[in-house]
Amino acid sequence: AYGATLSGNVGNVRMTRDVQPSASYLASSDPRVHFGLSDAKLLENVTVRWPDGTLETFGDFATGVTHELAEGQGQRVSQPKS
Repeated sequence: AYGATLSGNVGNVRMTRDVQPSASYLASSDPRVHFGLSDAKLLENVTVRWPDGTLETFGDFATGVTHELAEGQGQRVSQPKS
């Protein structure tokens, strides 16, 4: 979903990427999120903050493969009320 934010761990490093197609006049970039992970075999503790503010965790994913995440298919994280 455009406007979502994905995060995941590679070892002790937390990486975050936004889903944004970065468009200009009559053009748009690929909106898929890419993490440059070098030789890592696993992206761990993947979470998505959806545009409506809902936070879901999806667990760990093997690298070198395209994965499709859908809202409502992860484990919803309850958030403290502000």
